[in-house]
Amino acid sequence: MHRYLWSVVLALTVALSVGVATATAAEGGNSDAAKACQQGGWQNLVRQDGTAFTNTGDCVSYAANGGGLIPKGNHLITFDEFPVGTFVTTQYASEGVVFSGTPGPFISPDGANPTSPVLSPGPAYSGTLVMEFVSPADGTTPATASSVEFDVGFLNSLGGVTITTYDLAGNQIASFATNQLGIQHITLGAGIHRITVVTTADPAGAAIDNLEFSF
Repeated sequence: MHRYLWSVVLALTVALSVGVATATAAEGGNSDAAKACQQGGWQNLVRQDGTAFTNTGDCVSYAANGGGLIPKGNHLITFDEFPVGTFVTTQYASEGVVFSGTPGPFISPDGANPTSPVLSPGPAYSGTLVMEFVSPADGTTPATASSVEFDVGFLNSLGGVTITTYDLAGNQIASFATNQLGIQHITLGAGIHRITVVTTADPAGAAIDNLEFSF
């Protein structure tokens, strides 16, 4: 009988400890969010979908309900930050973007591009390049860019590259093909979380460079 009572007490003690630890962790997260939002900090943050806060309480409430706080800022990536030959995945996460694709994003030299090096879908410039925006604060929380620009090239045929954009929920926003030869500058609007760049229709493939975006 005493052994049974002791088992019950032990189980209750463990459950209580786990509950307290979980609550403490949650409170710590909420406290960090509250600190980030206070003293005007909310004015330098946006929601994951890119929308702005109206005041401190709005910011704290959003974070307390599990929303990710995205620091505002402008970012420029020229792909000379790492050596030529580098396969790129999460190296730019602290800037707010991660890359994937087929056969694999690769920093390449390109004699046809005056601002080489560039980021190609693979060593042969042909494939699919995927960009996804994330919070620069942690490099993982999905985020939405308020503006995006980049160069794509060298284009040897009209319509050789297809660019498709998606929102945070995975819905397609737009899809279009390049309509110039050489280097084409691409300017995109707000609300974009993911971009795919497919270069397989161009005879020599293509790459991107001078990626600029804002949160």
